[in-house]
Amino acid sequence: MISSREIVFVSGLHRSGTSIFHRQFREHPDVSGFTGTGVPEDEGQHLQTVFEPAREFGGAGCFSFDPAARLVEDDALKLGELGRNQLVREWSRFWDSSKRVLVEKSPPTVIRSRFFQKLFPQSHFVFLVRHPIAVTYATWCKPRQKLSLPQIMFHWAYAHSLLLQDLAFLGSAMVIRYEDFVNDPIGTHYSVQRQLRLAPFAPEEAAANYNEKYFERWERDILNKEALNCSLGDGGGVASRFGYKLSAPYVEGRAATPIAG
Repeated sequence: MISSREIVFVSGLHRSGTSIFHRQFREHPDVSGFTGTGVPEDEGQHLQTVFEPAREFGGAGCFSFDPAARLVEDDALKLGELGRNQLVREWSRFWDSSKRVLVEKSPPTVIRSRFFQKLFPQSHFVFLVRHPIAVTYATWCKPRQKLSLPQIMFHWAYAHSLLLQDLAFLGSAMVIRYEDFVNDPIGTHYSVQRQLRLAPFAPEEAAANYNEKYFERWERDILNKEALNCSLGDGGGVASRFGYKLSAPYVEGRAATPIAG
């Protein structure tokens, strides 16, 4: 029965490292994650009909601006038991229910964690956070991206301000910086596995840090830098909570953001 399993929701804005973390995490012999589904990055948001995926709200770099994209406890209550059971049925087709831990990964969960916790009270959350400069340029470079650089950077600040608010409501959550993860992927997974009472298991897929090329672009981008600084605005305080700066060394040694137990 799915109700007796622990569900781990992996999330973070697009281009924050959630896909590689999810692929590595689902390698664990006691974990089942979506794979071979045929949808983008095997994300659960595309494998159900209960709630709208991020693309319905503008997609990467935009979705959290739409109030309808955000889901909290009241939305779970409105959905009710019938909606919850439908979601379980749709996702269960892609899970191995014999595994103790079931994992689902989707970017919009970064602003929907309270909704899922209400639906699944024993759930856990793993949030991947990446430097706003890297996320902004990586998202902007995607094909068919029509948003401006300042819009995407402001979206980073806005979405993460909502995440910081929601952490206080979550019973079990971990915030992992992309930079820490790619510098020590095995150690990161061991930390998550301890939190979930899983046996230590080292994933085979390697991880690499691709931030430097975006920092170099930032340094050269004189035309956009002033606008980007302004777009982050008070969000600079949000960035600093994660140990991020807009000048070298860019990433402080330790994040200041809270981690729920």
